[in-house]
Amino acid sequence: MENIIKYKTDDVILDEGCITTYMYFIKSGKVILYINYGEPDEYVLGIYSAGKVIGEMALLDGSACMYTAVAYDDVTLIRITQHNINTFFEEHPECTLGIMRSM
Repeated sequence: MENIIKYKTDDVILDEGCITTYMYFIKSGKVILYINYGEPDEYVLGIYSAGKVIGEMALLDGSACMYTAVAYDDVTLIRITQHNINTFFEEHPECTLGIMRSM
């Protein structure tokens, strides 16, 4: 099932306002979450590291992403969709609690 995606430092992973049908589990590296990325009033919400998820609301309820996610360093992510979420939890039961806490 592994749907591995890799990003390099400063790559944009998710854009604020985008609508997607997946979320990402951070397998390694760090991701910075911004509001108004690249604007004069840019604001850093936080830095997420391995074990956290991003984009979860897009997967759960189809809402637009509330932040821009940018790779802080080289990042390896697992893309989780409606079609593979059960398989992901079966293959990575240790991640279930971490994902629930992130949401």
